[in-house]
Amino acid sequence: MNSDQILAQLTEGTTLEGPHWTEPVKVLTAKSRGSRIEVQAVGTHTQKLWKKLLRKCGLTISRFSWADGVVQIRAETASFDIQ
Repeated sequence: MNSDQILAQLTEGTTLEGPHWTEPVKVLTAKSRGSRIEVQAVGTHTQKLWKKLLRKCGLTISRFSWADGVVQIRAETASFDIQ
């Protein structure tokens, strides 16, 4: 999956779940930053602002519960950074 395809799925309001967050989050913004994607999101339970800089390599997105608009993000390797 290339960066344009990843960014197309990370639209404002999309719910994300995965190892990068301790709770489901709703995307505020997602931007390409060189070889990484910067995701700013807000926690659905705590309203905490999350800002993550994820490496594009090894990042996969798998959809589930599409009726609920939930996207799961998974890293094939532990290649992500917290900003």
